[in-house]
Amino acid sequence: MNDRQFSGVERRAEPRSDYFARVQVCFQPEGSEPCTFAGMIEDRSKSGLGVRVRKPIPVGSKISVFHGSAILRCEVKRCVPSGMDFLLGMRVLPAEAAE
Repeated sequence: MNDRQFSGVERRAEPRSDYFARVQVCFQPEGSEPCTFAGMIEDRSKSGLGVRVRKPIPVGSKISVFHGSAILRCEVKRCVPSGMDFLLGMRVLPAEAAE
C-alpha cells in the first residue's frame, strides 16, 4: 500500500494515474514574500495533482506549479507528512478562477 491509499479501495471521485515530473512550486505565505521550491508530481487526474514537496503548505492555499512552459494555478486540498517530505493533494483551478 502506498502513501496515497488508506485501504485497498480507491475513494477518489476521479481516477489518478502515475505521472512523475519535476516542477517548481511557488507559494506566498500570508504576509510574507513569495517562495519557490522544487517539487515532484507523483500522480494526476482530470482536475488534480499529487505533488511531493519538502515544506508543508496550508490547506486552502493557492499556489502556482511550473512544469516546463506550463503554469498551473492550484488550490491545496490536502497536505500530509510522508517521510521527510509532504504530499500535497491539489485541485487545478480553472483559468477564470486562477486570476
